[in-house]
Amino acid sequence: MEKRREKDSKDSLEQEILELVRLKLYQRMRGLGPLLGALEFRTEAPKREEEKGRFCTDGKVFYLDGERLRAEFLEDSGRLCLELLHMLCHCLLGHPAQRRNICNQRRFDLAVDLKVHSLCLQ
Repeated sequence: MEKRREKDSKDSLEQEILELVRLKLYQRMRGLGPLLGALEFRTEAPKREEEKGRFCTDGKVFYLDGERLRAEFLEDSGRLCLELLHMLCHCLLGHPAQRRNICNQRRFDLAVDLKVHSLCLQ
C-alpha cells in the first residue's frame, strides 16, 4: 500500500513537471501550442537496463524516464525544455518514421541529432 502511494505521488509530480515544461515552451513559442497539447507523454520505468535514463519517441508518444525527468527538472528546467523541443523537432521532421527504413541506424541517429540540435539552438 505504501509503495503504491509513493508511485502515485511520483506520477503526480512527473505530470506536474510536464505541465510546467509545456507551459514554458508554449510561452517561448506560441505556435507550438496545438502540438504540445496533442502530445502524449508516458513516464515509466525503463524495461531494460540500457534504456535507463533515456527519453525517446516513436513519433506519437514521448517515453520519458521519470527518475531522469525529476532530476533534470530540479537541475535545470530550461535544459529539460530544450530536450523536449529536440524530440518534438525529430517528430516534425519525420525522423521516427524514416528511421525504420535505415540500415545504419546509429549513423542516422547521429546525423539527425546534429541537425535537430542546430535547429533547436536557433
